[in-house]
Amino acid sequence: MAAPAVLRRLQRLSAAERLVARLSGAVRKEPGRGEARQSEKKLHSPHCPLRCSYACPGRTPMTSESGRKALSHLGRQQQCLNKMAELRARLEAFPAPECLFKTLNPFMGFLRLFFAPQPLGGEQALFRAAQCAEASPRIPAPQAWAGRSRGCHGNAARPASMGRKQAVGPRLVMAGALLTLLGLLWGSQMLKAFDYFSSWKGDGEQQMYKLDISWPKIPEYFSGQTFCVAVDSLHGLVYVGQRGDDIPKVLVFSVEGYFLYSWNDTVEMPHGIFVLNTATDSSVWITDVGSGKYGHTVKQYSPSGKLLQVLGTPGNAGSSLNPLQFDQPAEIFVEESGEMYIVDGDGGMNNRLLKLSQDYKEIWLSGENGTGIGQFKIPHSVTVDPFGRVWVADRDNRRIQVFDKVTGEWLGAWSSCFLEDGPYSVRFTGNYKYLIVAHLNINRLAILAAPPVGEIGDCAIVSTIQLADETKPHLVDVDVKSGAIYIAEIGAQQVQRFVPLS
Repeated sequence: MAAPAVLRRLQRLSAAERLVARLSGAVRKEPGRGEARQSEKKLHSPHCPLRCSYACPGRTPMTSESGRKALSHLGRQQQCLNKMAELRARLEAFPAPECLFKTLNPFMGFLRLFFAPQPLGGEQALFRAAQCAEASPRIPAPQAWAGRSRGCHGNAARPASMGRKQAVGPRLVMAGALLTLLGLLWGSQMLKAFDYFSSWKGDGEQQMYKLDISWPKIPEYFSGQTFCVAVDSLHGLVYVGQRGDDIPKVLVFSVEGYFLYSWNDTVEMPHGIFVLNTATDSSVWITDVGSGKYGHTVKQYSPSGKLLQVLGTPGNAGSSLNPLQFDQPAEIFVEESGEMYIVDGDGGMNNRLLKLSQDYKEIWLSGENGTGIGQFKIPHSVTVDPFGRVWVADRDNRRIQVFDKVTGEWLGAWSSCFLEDGPYSVRFTGNYKYLIVAHLNINRLAILAAPPVGEIGDCAIVSTIQLADETKPHLVDVDVKSGAIYIAEIGAQQVQRFVPLS
């Protein structure tokens, strides 16, 4: 492709200077080495819709006879962008009329340059800018500046294309006005199509969490696939279950991110992990989906890794309740009373939710393989709220089912929030206002509004956390003290920590 005509006229200017020159419609020569450069002074300009001004870095901006300083193109546009970024969090989207779309549409090619997802270097940026500028319609000047328009370097000669009273200000005004208008319309449907700032949420969502890049202090301790994580908020500990050959299966960190110790005995393939704190003791419960001599079990450990209790028949999958058997139990939730809820069936023969007493006897059982009410296709995660409801992530049915914790009665289900991917993990925030849901296949966390006592109703997404591709968030847990979310990611083989913004 032949270079645009403007590139053939550029002489001895840097890429950034040529970009400024091209956007202003005039190519200016560099000053001689002996010429002194005038001092800069930032002034407000009556032409700037934001009442701000930046002088051209290292250059003297164009001036009128009255001595007013005009803004450089890049300075004005950068200032507008900065202002829009500051206002973005406070602006609500409002509908833009169709006539406005038609008005702005011819200039979209020009504006796309300033919203590019990746910065361009040197010649490539200039080439792209020139293409956009030459493809854009010229804006007729409503009036010329009074007096003589001087070059960017004081008395430097003007190009032949620049007339004695050629209007440059109206272009600046139009560019600034368009960018300001785009800031006000950022939430509208027109700008959602650009998707260049994907981290800025639309559709009424609010950003609630940010990544804590300081956790953990040494990520190299993650030596396998991290499947599960549990937080002991009372003692400030974080337990991580990982899989792999000849590696520790359980890692223990402090909530500050420091590695403390690990243990490996009698754990084969950890899937879910839960920390129980009582008035007298603490323990760690792990579901093991391995097929070896320790698999198909739910086990209780001391915080240091001492085996305390084994539920199920180690090494033998089954569906019996007497003796109690499991087939790839996915996760467990234990209340302070000692009563526990186990979702049994991470791809095995069972698809059930089981409630056990503190002496490990069946209280009630719900579920079988299917898509109907109370049926499951891989019940993958379970949690309990303070209102007597049990929430189950029915993964392959792409829904969350809710049961009464006393009777096991089915209370309702959510499905409209899981059209893209089924729920893999469910955990409430410390104040029980929100339900955190992990989506493994789309690398996303959804924060749903938790319903109060009464009707389950339908789900509503309040916010989302979009993770990197192939991260694959599997199970999560929440620190009830700090509100931080810990995410076990089997794709990235790490645990990430997100902290509340407020």
